[in-house]
Amino acid sequence: MIFRDRDGTKQDVLANQERMLRLAERDFGITTKVIAAETGIPLPTVQSWRRTPPVAMSLADFVLVCRVIPDSLTSLCFEPSAKHVGTNGPDEGDLDAVAEHAGEYAHEYQKARHPASPGGVQIVPQEAAKLHDIRRSMVAKARAA
Repeated sequence: MIFRDRDGTKQDVLANQERMLRLAERDFGITTKVIAAETGIPLPTVQSWRRTPPVAMSLADFVLVCRVIPDSLTSLCFEPSAKHVGTNGPDEGDLDAVAEHAGEYAHEYQKARHPASPGGVQIVPQEAAKLHDIRRSMVAKARAA
């Protein structure tokens, strides 16, 4: 897919697409072969998304990928637009999971703001990244609940 780079958005989307696929494999064991098998998208197409430079996936393929990869990761592709993916649940969702993520976020936030943390009371990039990851998961769970 070819599209113009407006204000760096194309590079942001491609970088987040690569990050989504890398984290899906690392954290959930969802490899390119698994994505191809579960979605019916040809393996060479899925592999092209991880090439250097990567090929941007089509919207239709992204919708199929969203069925396989967790919301917290597919939401990475929407970060440049400050949007996220959420799954519609058939019931009230897992409120315990939301509470667990909220508690984890509060704990990590307090650790990051502690004077003995790496940045003192300032949150350093490593701490911010961890907080953002927890937030993404928490938001995805909250959307489903």
